[in-house]
Amino acid sequence: MSNESGLLYEYRNDSIIRIDKSFDNKSNNGSLNLVYKDNLYRFGGYGYFESTNLLISYDNLESNQWDIVKYKGFEKVIPFSYVGFHFMVKNKLHVVGFNSHINKLQNETNFINNGFIYDFDNKIILDVFKVNPKIKRPESYIDLNNEYCLLFYPVSKKILIIKKDDYSVSEYTMSLRQSHITNKYHTKFGVREDEIFYISNDVDGKIYIRSMDLKSVIKNSTPLNISIFPDNILIYQILMVIGFFLFIIFVFILIRNKNKNKSSLLVT
Repeated sequence: MSNESGLLYEYRNDSIIRIDKSFDNKSNNGSLNLVYKDNLYRFGGYGYFESTNLLISYDNLESNQWDIVKYKGFEKVIPFSYVGFHFMVKNKLHVVGFNSHINKLQNETNFINNGFIYDFDNKIILDVFKVNPKIKRPESYIDLNNEYCLLFYPVSKKILIIKKDDYSVSEYTMSLRQSHITNKYHTKFGVREDEIFYISNDVDGKIYIRSMDLKSVIKNSTPLNISIFPDNILIYQILMVIGFFLFIIFVFILIRNKNKNKSSLLVT
């Protein structure tokens, strides 16, 4: 697939053949490309000096072209490209951090620490949020099909592990050998059972395919007591829950006192 447009190619009979009938619009640079339920999607992207928040899907059954997917909450999503990282939780796409234009006229871009959650089945933006500033943009990442998403920071020899069911974050310190990982944004990882394969350079400049054990990484990680959301949002949510229960207790007391007053009037 072309990085900058919707051109698709297939390797067939020792030849590379274009299979789509799309217009070469050159507007999909840095789009988030993913497969959901055997359908190919592209979200966002950059071209002709601006970013977009369009979601498109490839119709491989009839038109062999890309179609726009209309979704609710379109206006809530800032046009973006080159996401910080993303992961799936069942049918929900989580996009965390992205590039966007801060000055279209000057073609200036900046990394924005915002995120959003998109429901593929219901075609709606469920939430937009600020990202915890303690979570920086990784050099590379992998969204595993199980309950984890791993963010790699080879310079600091760290891996941040996001537990997808509660968005909590833990940290693993890489060995010197593991920290030589050279995977970048568009570099694919390999996964076989609990083994993660990555590209590595040694001090002599040679390129190797190495692996790390996921179970060992999880076991030897340390909880950071943070989530992907800012700390103040978590505090706000806790206060909201506490406030709700206090309100219920207050209403219950009012009803009980009212019933007591009615009973005393009947007695008199």
